[in-house]
Amino acid sequence: MSTDAHTQTRVQTKTVEGVGFLSPPATNFKSKYEEREYIKGRLAAAFRIFARFNLNEGAAGHITARDPIEADTFLNKPASTIHGAIHAARSDVICAAHTHSVYGRAICALGKPLDMLTLEACMFYKSFRQDYYIYDGKGVVLEGEEAAQIAKALGDKKAAILKNHRLLTTGATIEETVHWFTH
Repeated sequence: MSTDAHTQTRVQTKTVEGVGFLSPPATNFKSKYEEREYIKGRLAAAFRIFARFNLNEGAAGHITARDPIEADTFLNKPASTIHGAIHAARSDVICAAHTHSVYGRAICALGKPLDMLTLEACMFYKSFRQDYYIYDGKGVVLEGEEAAQIAKALGDKKAAILKNHRLLTTGATIEETVHWFTH
């Protein structure tokens, strides 16, 4: 057990291949500004985990979190418009992650659903494979209209396979969103 000095809450430290990541505590923040600083720290930890798992090819490992002060703003502006469209369309999404990993590219190039052969694949099984979506878009997303189509295709799902592009996950917390990539 360790003490998070920022919130004075005891939390259990989990280590992911040498990268410490704190399990989410039940925290009552004194202010939204304190919560924002906490979220920034969690984002930094999430990026370290992405780096450890080689999910951040170059600058192409994007993770965003909704700002607790300005709900229509997200922290750590990514290099694409996809995250903005998802955060605008889904008030339940606190965090979105989008990677350009080697294995993710291979899955996306196949353009077919995941076979439910492993425990990791089964995390995306719910009511006849409705927990993820294969989006067959134009490729690189530089325009708001294409990003809006991805957000619409994602609907209320937690993950998407963007055909010939990359993988995308969403969650109610940073930890949940990163979990879909690392477990």
